[in-house]
Amino acid sequence: VDVPVFDGFRRSRLRNEYILRQMQSQNRQKKRTQDIAYETAVAEKELAFAEESLKLAYDQVRLAQEIYASDVIRYEQGLLSFADLKVTEYSVREADQQLIRAQYTLLNARLSLQKATGAL
Repeated sequence: VDVPVFDGFRRSRLRNEYILRQMQSQNRQKKRTQDIAYETAVAEKELAFAEESLKLAYDQVRLAQEIYASDVIRYEQGLLSFADLKVTEYSVREADQQLIRAQYTLLNARLSLQKATGAL
């Protein structure tokens, strides 16, 4: 005679544990997918911002150089003091430094996007 032995609800408990582990695994996978999507969105926004900052930095350099060229002419004509010419030179250097920072930021933003998308 084959009589089932009472297992103290062991089989039911094991099945429930399996279902819970499966749900945890699905939740972890869903969270990873959401994290990747978030990191990608942030990296894309940082890249767009960095590209715009670079354009502005190029414009600032161009403008600073134009002003400097104009101020050199004014200095040579005696219409501008030497101190004011030096201030303009300083502005050109500042614009150049901002351009370098913008280029660096753009490179970092590209790397962040590549990392977020798994291309790196």
